[in-house]
Amino acid sequence: MTLSHVKQRKRVDCVVATVANILKLRYETVACSAPGNGATTVSFKQAQRLLQELSGDRWQRQELIDYRMPLDEVAPQLPAEPCLVLIYRPGGENSTSHAIAVHVDKVQDPSWSRPCRVAAYRKRHWHVAGVVFMGVHDPSGARRFRGVVREKRRSRFRSMLARIRG
Repeated sequence: MTLSHVKQRKRVDCVVATVANILKLRYETVACSAPGNGATTVSFKQAQRLLQELSGDRWQRQELIDYRMPLDEVAPQLPAEPCLVLIYRPGGENSTSHAIAVHVDKVQDPSWSRPCRVAAYRKRHWHVAGVVFMGVHDPSGARRFRGVVREKRRSRFRSMLARIRG
């Protein structure tokens, strides 16, 4: 499955454009189904709901904001199907997030003119706030991804304890 390329039209419609890219739909089709017809920011939970409604498939979301993992660290662990990924600037946990599509090693940023590899993406160091991925096609990939997240949580907890213990 490849991604199409739909550019975002407003500053706040990156989720609408990303959903259109993942599902290969027209921007207008997705905007009509989005809260506020695409004129307002779409939340992480609303993005999952939008993908489910428009595709008819089951989509799962995994929040990662607490782990502060950069995109280039998370991307290789993602399931093989295209995923909607919310990223934010390091140190900007309270800043606005940006939605992109990631498929294998390619990033489709709706504010850019064309896709690029994760390694060449200017925002690859941005932290991942969450991922919405299809849970039906590759259940082993979804389980593997959740396992990686749990292991990251454990290793960060262990390193935090080691720093506390001195």
